[in-house]
Amino acid sequence: MLSLRILCAAALALLAMAGGRLGAQQVPEENFSIRAWETDEGLPHNGVNGIFQSRDGFLWLATQGGLVRFNGIEFLQRRSELLDNPRASRVADVIEENDDTLLVACDVSGLVRLTKDGFSVHPLSAELGEGRRINAIFSEAPDVFWILRNDRNVWRWDHGKILHIAPPVGANAATFGTFARAKDGTIYVARGLGVERFDGSGLVRVPEIDATGVSITSSAEGGLWVASADSLWKWDGGALRLSSSTAPWSSAPPIAMLEDRRGAVWLGSKAHGIFRWAGSGFQQVKISHARIAALHEDREGNIWVGTSGGGLNLIQRARFQILGEQSGWTPEIEGCVAECPPGKVWFASGGAGLRELSGDRLLPPPDLTGWPSRAVPLYPGSDGHLWVGANTQLLRVTPDLSLPPDRVGPVVAGKYHAIHVARDGTVWAGGEDAVLMSVKGPKVTLYGPADGYTGIQAQAICEDASGAIWVGTELGDLFRGVGGHFTKLAEPPGLNGSGIRVLNGDAQGHVWIGTGGAGLMLWQGGKFSALTEEQGLPYNVISQMVEDDFGSMWFGTSSALFRADKAELLACAAGKIAQVTPVKYGKDDGLAGFSAAANYQPSSWKAQDGRLFFVSRKGIVIADPKQQRTDWVGPPVIEKLTVNGKPWPFAENRIPYHAQKLDFDFNAPTFVSPDKVRFRYRLAGLESEWNDAGNLRSASYAQLSAGSYQFEVQACNRELDWNGETASLKFVVLPAWWETWWARGLAVLLGAGWLIVAVRYWSHRRLKARLLELEATRRVDMERSRIARDLHDGLGAGLTQIGMMAEELAEDMNDPQEMKTYSTRIAGRVRGIARDLDAAVWTVSPKNDTLAALSSYIGQYAIEYFRETPVRCHVDLPEDIPDSHLSPDVRHHLFLMAKEIMNNVLKHSGASHVTLAIRTAGERFHLEIADDGHGFPADDVVAPARHGLKNIRERVAELGGSLGIRSSASGTAIAIELPLPKP
Repeated sequence: MLSLRILCAAALALLAMAGGRLGAQQVPEENFSIRAWETDEGLPHNGVNGIFQSRDGFLWLATQGGLVRFNGIEFLQRRSELLDNPRASRVADVIEENDDTLLVACDVSGLVRLTKDGFSVHPLSAELGEGRRINAIFSEAPDVFWILRNDRNVWRWDHGKILHIAPPVGANAATFGTFARAKDGTIYVARGLGVERFDGSGLVRVPEIDATGVSITSSAEGGLWVASADSLWKWDGGALRLSSSTAPWSSAPPIAMLEDRRGAVWLGSKAHGIFRWAGSGFQQVKISHARIAALHEDREGNIWVGTSGGGLNLIQRARFQILGEQSGWTPEIEGCVAECPPGKVWFASGGAGLRELSGDRLLPPPDLTGWPSRAVPLYPGSDGHLWVGANTQLLRVTPDLSLPPDRVGPVVAGKYHAIHVARDGTVWAGGEDAVLMSVKGPKVTLYGPADGYTGIQAQAICEDASGAIWVGTELGDLFRGVGGHFTKLAEPPGLNGSGIRVLNGDAQGHVWIGTGGAGLMLWQGGKFSALTEEQGLPYNVISQMVEDDFGSMWFGTSSALFRADKAELLACAAGKIAQVTPVKYGKDDGLAGFSAAANYQPSSWKAQDGRLFFVSRKGIVIADPKQQRTDWVGPPVIEKLTVNGKPWPFAENRIPYHAQKLDFDFNAPTFVSPDKVRFRYRLAGLESEWNDAGNLRSASYAQLSAGSYQFEVQACNRELDWNGETASLKFVVLPAWWETWWARGLAVLLGAGWLIVAVRYWSHRRLKARLLELEATRRVDMERSRIARDLHDGLGAGLTQIGMMAEELAEDMNDPQEMKTYSTRIAGRVRGIARDLDAAVWTVSPKNDTLAALSSYIGQYAIEYFRETPVRCHVDLPEDIPDSHLSPDVRHHLFLMAKEIMNNVLKHSGASHVTLAIRTAGERFHLEIADDGHGFPADDVVAPARHGLKNIRERVAELGGSLGIRSSASGTAIAIELPLPKP
């Protein structure tokens, strides 16, 4: 109960303020987006008792199911044997004791510390006793904090000094108990009997606040906000002033309070949800549960709410204002929006007609004759009038509503779909069928084929920087008009008949073209270029387009609203970059299910104050680009280093050489679209350029060389504004033993030795190669000498004989018989010379350097040799003779031996038959020539006079073979056996 003195002061204040308010801040009501996390999203328990944001940006939650850390994406439960007990798992509150320590209040374990080394029991726990729960803990300064137990006992810890303050007599048990730190640093406590102030030695009652049950929070202006079961007060150190006497929470004071950075007061009740004091009244913000347990404002200005059954709730200022059915909007798939005059926004649709937008509502239509009940499109005129297409009529409306709408021009055959007012004041209107009309003062002009316009269903109209008028149609035709004459432009590459949905001509001379499926077209310098999903656009259907005051283009599509940097779009269109990085707005931004209206233009508009208006199928969407660009992302944090799949402590910065893979996990705690935070990283000592990780939160490196490294990571928000701070981690990869100095020295010595050996080996190889080269040259010279000798001995001698026989023939020209004899001898000798010449040529050819080729040739030579002689020749030559390579020497010797044997058979044996047999057996080559002549005595085999056999024997020996001779009265057989050459 309030004292009489306080009641009187309150009454006087109410009279003075004529409405029940004194000193209340005028904070406007706002739209908020709400996001809730419960057990389905990974929260261990839907009871959240305390919320705290640590210095590194993470959110810590004291829940009924334990201590939890939250980074905006996932929950990480911190486990310990001190928290594993079913009762101990209930965490009442969490704060920061100092830069390195968290304080956790538990049911059983009392007060627990959490540092980088893990959990431990705080020394103060022994003083708190057992059996009583901690209601709240409050940080006054580093290593100075307060504890409030549920029996209203209070403890203060000051760098190890403990102060215990017993509960006041008559404390209100309905009061949960709250702390506040005033602007001057004074600590205040509300624990069931008014408000107490810490005077350095104990708690002293504040006499001006005479309520038994209140909750408190500090004010940025100084003093306190005080809430009772039915009122909200402001105390500035002097008089207590009433802000509201009609509190909506009733029956009990709020369980949690805070003043946000914009001066609004948030109050969480025990059973009626959460309320925001906006200066002129309470605004209830609906969240997932009516019972509130905790409130906290993070660094980004978000309000976090812990509930006793609805999990964790996030309250954010809505990025977008949506005027739906509650604002008078009717569910339509069409609509247009424009501002006329500045500050007055108009909306037109087939269902709502033409309506003025005031605040967050569409005003009812005025009571004027001819006011359009169906009105799309619309556009502000240069003379202050509003131009409206009402089905088949073009209307001019006075925005001050002083006159009924005025119809201009004829009634056309089809509906109007687009209106645009040029800089010179000309009104252009187009629509279904072949409708295209201009209005300049009293002059109305219709355009058709005679003027170059052949379009059907004009869908969009704009003016470019030069004053030319552009018209796009649903069929994909694009026209450009200058001086009243239109030219149909060639279809832009990639358009493929997609309809033109929206046109925008900017001040730099570009014309932007939104299509019904071919993405974004850009006309620049007389050429078209296209940007599609391949270049990073979220969608290829673009129905709305507007440029803001910050260098960005906004696009409405059938599936989403997105924004892209204009300079980046131009660079991509010019081929300077491959991709654009647009910002897409969706569910997390309070814009779920956005679908842009598309059939009439303009369906998007930029107002004079910079706000953007978009007509969607769920209502009118209002965006403030200034607010969209306030995203904040804290400095990144390297959370974990993993070496070969196992966690590695940061303190141990020496990595062993056998580390095959290093994985870095990092994060950047933010709670405004955390899933859209982007990262880049690099490993100094290995690379100098940044790696774009996108929204991935990890990086890997494999098989790093020995040396010093520093892993660095940066983060940016979805606006691509990079936080200047860099998180880094230094470490050293140790060298392997073979990379140490002594191993390197030994390697140098071994290398020098190896080099010496290699040089000697190389010199030896070079010398050997030179010797082989010389040997080859010698062989070539020998072969040339042999050829010359053969030609001289064979061809030369033969030609000499032919010459002599020709002279003898000339002397006996009168004797026919002699002429015949000489002619026959000459012919035979010529054939012999031809055979010798053929043999010489065959021997020289490299393609005959095989055993198979030689065998075939010897057999063929034998047949030719004995063809015109009395001796019949039989050749036994198998088909499986190998293609072993033969040197010219071997080939020459074998052929000459065979030739010599055949010559002896023909001259000396008197044989009538001869057999030539060639075969291979194992690794041996056999050649045998046998005849049926009269033979010769065995002594003749070694007789000196037998030069032919002697030559054959020497040749066989030179080739490493053996010679066998069998001779008798019934014939002679000479067999030659040689080893086959190795491949």
